Amino acid sequence: MVKSKKDLFAGLLHTAKIFIVLAFVFSLVSCKSAKKNVVQKQVLRGMIYDWANTPIGSVELTLTSSTDSKFSKTVFSDMTGRFDFGYILPGSYTLTGYVADYEDIYENFNFIDSRQILYIRTASNTQLLEKAYEALGENKFDEAESYIKRANELKHSDMKTLFYEALLNFEKGNFDNALRILSLLEKKDASNIAVLIFAADIYQYEKKDSITALKYLKKAALFSDDSEIQKRIKILENEGEK
Repeated sequence: MVKSKKDLFAGLLHTAKIFIVLAFVFSLVSCKSAKKNVVQKQVLRGMIYDWANTPIGSVELTLTSSTDSKFSKTVFSDMTGRFDFGYILPGSYTLTGYVADYEDIYENFNFIDSRQILYIRTASNTQLLEKAYEALGENKFDEAESYIKRANELKHSDMKTLFYEALLNFEKGNFDNALRILSLLEKKDASNIAVLIFAADIYQYEKKDSITALKYLKKAALFSDDSEIQKRIKILENEGEK
């Protein structure tokens, strides 16, 4: 049976309607899929504190991207140590920071989403020397030396750092090096009792040089009325008279 033009037109119209509906449905699915594939920005927050778990404020922190050379953002931590870089894209980043009297900050990390909080720790000169002292007490000389070097980078030729360097050399049996450093410290502060007594100890007990030990003890006595110093002076003077 031959279809009329009217029937053919109706069939084409029906087919067109089906095509339009399918196209509309496909476009909705495509839009939803595209939305799902769009990477959403997330908030990056964190906190910075020292080895004693004390928050550090006013730290200048800079965030750079490993994939976008143009991206760079700088913020400062508040008095509670918290910082907030706002909304950024997930990805690979580097965080650098600087604050006086603490080690510089350098952290590489992958940022996933806002549930990720950065916890950054850094050490002061004093905290590094405390760790060095603990390591020396356990005869971990390489570890102690590492801490002392890091402390020296923060405060080059600092009296306290140099004293620990002398102590390290003493514990390792390098008495001449220890005395050389103590001599430098004496030039910086001729009235430092700890330096003078330390030098006297090395000369008396390690170098067996009572004359030089007595000289350092007498120097120490000028700045201290410690009875133990006076006792040691009398003992060495009596030994010298024999």
